[in-house]
Amino acid sequence: KLLGLCSLERTIARQRSRILSLQEGDANTSFFHQHACHRQRRNMITTIRNGDTTA
Repeated sequence: KLLGLCSLERTIARQRSRILSLQEGDANTSFFHQHACHRQRRNMITTIRNGDTTA
């Protein structure tokens, strides 16, 4: 039961964040800018490794 409740709480929190993202994301707000910058940093390729060498 406890694991089910934790899973339910996680699902609710995720849904709330998505709702906030949809509400705030359409406007040109600092929230939207922060979210876009975070995604850009997360998706950036900083190094490429090929065996023992890095580029």
